[in-house]
Amino acid sequence: MDESLRFSHPLGAEVAAPPGAPPGRPPGSHSGSQPGVALPGAALPDDVAAELAALGPDPFAGEPWDEWLQRWAEESAEQWVDPEDVIPEELVRASVRDAEDAARTGALLAGGLPDGYADRLDVLLDDVAQNEAALAMMAADRARAIDQARLWSEVSDEFVNRDAGLSPAERTEWARRVFVSEVAARLSLSQGAADTLIHESRALAHDLPATMAALSEGRIGYRHAQVIIDQAGTLPAEAWAAFEEDL
Repeated sequence: MDESLRFSHPLGAEVAAPPGAPPGRPPGSHSGSQPGVALPGAALPDDVAAELAALGPDPFAGEPWDEWLQRWAEESAEQWVDPEDVIPEELVRASVRDAEDAARTGALLAGGLPDGYADRLDVLLDDVAQNEAALAMMAADRARAIDQARLWSEVSDEFVNRDAGLSPAERTEWARRVFVSEVAARLSLSQGAADTLIHESRALAHDLPATMAALSEGRIGYRHAQVIIDQAGTLPAEAWAAFEEDL
């Protein structure tokens, strides 16, 4: 047995200690919660007794067994903790705050809501819903205005000179690109986002009247309308009316 893993029992026996255990009172040689147990071989050789006497008094004498074991466990844990496994202090504090918030919320719900809480909440959420409906109506108005501007740009000479040597298809494409750039600049959008907005406005104004009506009345939001436009785009044009009816 490795000498580092042996303890000299006061009664003379050598007792193996757990790996990594701190020096001091070994199992079976403690005082306090559990008395020492006499083991065979109680007599110490004279040379061993002399070496022990030279070391001075045992600093761990009288340490209870449970305290010695707890100290050994703590010191062993400190030796084997990986620094990468240590939880940052801020995460620990955040977890504590989350637990405290959950406890407060649970206590509030268990004790019932304060008087007037539900009524006040209804008022605040009503304001949110009204604002959402107003945004939807404004989105519908924006779609109409953008599509009207698109139609005007296609017939106007402002963007493309009629005397320019362009075919009708080239003239139409040139006017479209100029209009997209104008919308992007006015609304601080990218070219792609502006092009998408123009396409959606045209679909609402001409192809999906029921969706446009719901948006104008605030019954759906613009994001909902965008989903309908995307889904309609996967269908043939003759199926759009039936598609809207099924929504």
